[in-house]
Amino acid sequence: MFFGSYGEKGDNSRGIIPDVALKYTLELLDFKKGKESWAMTIDERILFMEQKKLQGNEYLKLQRIDRALARYKEAFLVFRYLKHLTQEQVYNDCLLSKELSPAISYLF
Repeated sequence: MFFGSYGEKGDNSRGIIPDVALKYTLELLDFKKGKESWAMTIDERILFMEQKKLQGNEYLKLQRIDRALARYKEAFLVFRYLKHLTQEQVYNDCLLSKELSPAISYLF
């Protein structure tokens, strides 16, 4: 259940008066779970990491540090099932950029 408002103007076309609190329910119609990291190829992991890094950067711009760090952590931990790689090799060999490195220091 969510609460919202149409603000000072309301919405005459929907019969919503100004400054009224609204209560509404959302229904999830579909959900697609992503591939588990243990089943990803190296290329898929790198792509996933880059996507999460970009999401983290966007949250960082919005000063949502908690969400940014969560995305950076996802980006880094996608390599956790590659037992033969050290954290340093993941960092150096899997294209983690300097934009991500400050966040990594918070994780370990």
